Amino acid sequence: MAFSRALYCILFIGMIYLSPNGVICRDIFTAYNHMAKLASVELELHQALQDYISAEETKLLELREFYKLIARARQLQSDATTSLTDYAANPIRAYLMLKRFVWQWRQIKEKMEGQQELILGRLRNYKELMPSEVDLDGALKAIARIQETYHLPPSYITAGLREMPMEESQLGIQDTYTIGRDSYHQEKYYNTKIWMEEAFRQMNGSSYKDGVKLSDILDHLSWVEFKLGNVQQAVNYTVEWLRLEPDHIRARTNLIYMTRENERLLGDSSSKVEKPDAAKKEKKLKPHQRKRYDYKNFDWPTEKKNYRRLCRDEEILTYEEKQDDNKLKCSYFNKDPLLRIKPARMERVWEKPPIYIFRDFASKKEIEDLKAISGPQLSRATVHNPTTGKIEFANYRISEFSWLYDTDGEAVAKVNARLGAVTQLDVSTAEGLQVQNYGMAGQYDPHFDFSRIKLEKARAVKEHELKLIKGLGDGNRIATALLYMNKVEAGGATVFPYVGARLTPSEGDVVFWHNLMRSGDGDFRTRHAGCPIISGTKWVANKWFHEAGQEFKRPCGLSPYE
Repeated sequence: MAFSRALYCILFIGMIYLSPNGVICRDIFTAYNHMAKLASVELELHQALQDYISAEETKLLELREFYKLIARARQLQSDATTSLTDYAANPIRAYLMLKRFVWQWRQIKEKMEGQQELILGRLRNYKELMPSEVDLDGALKAIARIQETYHLPPSYITAGLREMPMEESQLGIQDTYTIGRDSYHQEKYYNTKIWMEEAFRQMNGSSYKDGVKLSDILDHLSWVEFKLGNVQQAVNYTVEWLRLEPDHIRARTNLIYMTRENERLLGDSSSKVEKPDAAKKEKKLKPHQRKRYDYKNFDWPTEKKNYRRLCRDEEILTYEEKQDDNKLKCSYFNKDPLLRIKPARMERVWEKPPIYIFRDFASKKEIEDLKAISGPQLSRATVHNPTTGKIEFANYRISEFSWLYDTDGEAVAKVNARLGAVTQLDVSTAEGLQVQNYGMAGQYDPHFDFSRIKLEKARAVKEHELKLIKGLGDGNRIATALLYMNKVEAGGATVFPYVGARLTPSEGDVVFWHNLMRSGDGDFRTRHAGCPIISGTKWVANKWFHEAGQEFKRPCGLSPYE
């Protein structure tokens, strides 16, 4: 009993150290670099807990012996009627009692406090690394994002990304139900359905399990089936719900309404006579237009479908232009003095727009050096909101980043110089090397690397747009070089939704493309995205080149479409 109370005390104090109010929020879920540190901390805490339990078991033996000593000294077992005054009046008893307080009770106190420090001391030391409820919520949303993008069965996910579920799911009923409910609040009814069906399966016939009621699951299932047009199934779920809660007013009202709606639909379907050519033709989707300045006119629904299809390695719905595979060639590139001894291995992987991969661009040591330099500086990635003009966090970019410059280390300087050599662009006006580490289901939704505000056609009237134009002193981002610093275990491909390109480079490869046409107009075909990571981690480094200094390295062409 004493051990239980002591352990509860330790856990309670530990929760104070883990509470969101006492933690510096680092958004652990946004970078696996932090997650790895947290795994190391948990391993250390696990060992500390084992040491604490062993020490507590030894201490309990000592406490029992001390308890028996007091019982014998005060003869409490045989003489419970002795008054406290009579007991203390005996000088020998009084002395022995004082001795116990001065030495033995003090030792007991010190031992108990010392054992607590085995856990509490470590919790204090790692306070800044401890996750918060924000991280827990972000991690659960990441799991939902993996399922939604890759169409994985929820049972496969709850089993810990395994084909054959274990006896007990790794993702419990509370977690599964929470994902389904979160999908419901976002009005993603199909996602709600499949997660609630998995929660129903995990209930295994129970009406209540781990804080979740079967009636709540049936409530959600009945409504989403109704919203999806499966009225009869909605009626069936509502009937099951009423068996559990016969007096539930909303369930009874829903049943009346859904039953009438089902009867109406059945009546309508029986009265209709289908014509032979009444079959609906699939709507042909418009191909994306290459030259467009207003990003609000983009065909967002098609892009979203293309993005997810490419992540799953499926063909996209439309292509802008037919690719000529004969123009996709490999060659050695040595036009720069830095490449004379060791030419770059260049591969053209896409024709329109031209996308290149420089194989084995960076060595293993250079990559490890970049990770070591950037690791302590990582902070959550932000985006520029084109509507408000503010820099902010976004749930469509889950990663952390740090900026590296030549002065940060030899590896940075070498990589930057070599990027200038293979791209044949001036690096003096380029941005620093941005190293990114993606987090749980880390992704970056479709986006442009170039600014959509044209400098020569300053349509901006808002203050933040004018500020942005003035900030482009070195011109727009003319090109992007993307260094892959590891091979992702599963997921994490780089895709171009409007042209159908899907890239999964190896560690040390660099992908390169021009963001602007030779005229200076943005090439909207280069809109790209990073697919969610299913498992493993992802490290990349971006290098963005600007227009200034490239006038003779990439001169204007004769056509605005070049």
